[in-house]
Amino acid sequence: MYFNDGSSRPARLRNDLNLGVFWDLPTWSVGPQGDEAARMAAVAAAGFAGVQCDKPALARANGMACSFPGRFDSPGEVDGKVRLWKEQGCVMASVHVGTGLEDDAEIDAYIVAILTAVRSHQFPLFVETHRATITQDMWRTVQIAKRHPDLLFNADLSHYYTGQEMT
Repeated sequence: MYFNDGSSRPARLRNDLNLGVFWDLPTWSVGPQGDEAARMAAVAAAGFAGVQCDKPALARANGMACSFPGRFDSPGEVDGKVRLWKEQGCVMASVHVGTGLEDDAEIDAYIVAILTAVRSHQFPLFVETHRATITQDMWRTVQIAKRHPDLLFNADLSHYYTGQEMT
């Protein structure tokens, strides 16, 4: 399943903002101040088409799409969370998966649950490359991609170990 906005328009880049940029924002910052609603309105006014946050109703009220920043700590919770995110009006999710200590069989159980939920709910999920997850390093991520070519990834390179050399 590839992600698109449901229209017949050609694929294009959508500019979204992760609302985590406001965490611990100093009072002297020129960034939007105030409560979540004020900040969300400022993000929309700045021209962003979507936000990554856990407030899909607030995003929609400001004319933006919402992608959920999720986490799976067990394969058994994948389906229920995906169902909830879709019901809440999120258009997709980028997820942290596991702890990074899983063996291949445990990793594959997560991925099977993710791909099953994607198909069942027609909801795009992107497994985020991130420290302390099943995709914590390049070698493991490449092996996962080889075993599960339908899996989609979100490259969070700010929280990803990239100190390896691969031929």
